Amino acid sequence: MFRITNWVLTIISAVFEVIAIGFIVELFNSHCVRGGEYGVSIWFYIFFLPVITVHTIFLAIYRIFCGTVGLDPIVLNYIQPN
Repeated sequence: MFRITNWVLTIISAVFEVIAIGFIVELFNSHCVRGGEYGVSIWFYIFFLPVITVHTIFLAIYRIFCGTVGLDPIVLNYIQPN
């Protein structure tokens, strides 16, 4: 159940990140950004948010094909001490 919940939340996070990228692209047409009054944080987001979104989408797809990616606490049961 934990893995399914984790996967669903990862998908939801990826969807929100894609929507956020759409909103940021729409902000480029605003008067403040075009006039140069406001834009530093917009450029910061447009450079880093797509990379984070690709990572989240990759993680969600990876969860479909692999049982675990080592992020859930259940994995600690399978780690054998040396």
